[in-house]
Amino acid sequence: MSSEIMTPLITNKTKTILKIIIVALITIAIATWVYYSFYHPYGITKKVVSNYIGAIQKMESTYSFKDSNIEDFENVLEYKFVSYHDFTLEYKRITYDRKMYDILEKNSGKSFSEFLTDVQKKNPGRIEKVNTNEVVVWLDQRFDEVKLVYDLVVTNKLGQKIYKKVLFTVNNSEGTFKIRNIYY
Repeated sequence: MSSEIMTPLITNKTKTILKIIIVALITIAIATWVYYSFYHPYGITKKVVSNYIGAIQKMESTYSFKDSNIEDFENVLEYKFVSYHDFTLEYKRITYDRKMYDILEKNSGKSFSEFLTDVQKKNPGRIEKVNTNEVVVWLDQRFDEVKLVYDLVVTNKLGQKIYKKVLFTVNNSEGTFKIRNIYY
């Protein structure tokens, strides 16, 4: 008799545990989707490119989405995200060369070679390149760079539709994610 009473309790406990596991898995899946869609560099860069294309379509300013040296498309009729081409984590670098010496140390009495030696001493473990003309140092600041591939249907200046496969390079090297280069 005691085993008959215990069986339904175990079944109810098992059902409760399974429900908790299912809810936990669904929560993890939703949290992962939200993270990669809105907080991870993949999601952020995809949104920057979509906003840039949307601004072109609405004939609005694209300045906040790209570097000033990038020329806009005439018009984008259709676009489709294809894939992420590359994701890299880069460290900012500073090059100490003759120009930097002229700005920082020329009037101090130090020679150029002494200047380069001092730079090396002040930055142990962060030197990327050393030669007689320059010292390149990694800074502690890092930035993310993502390359995204899109299929675009654009119009040229004559109004003709043209299909283009486009590679957008987006990074946050200056603090905010912006399109730094467009290859097509």
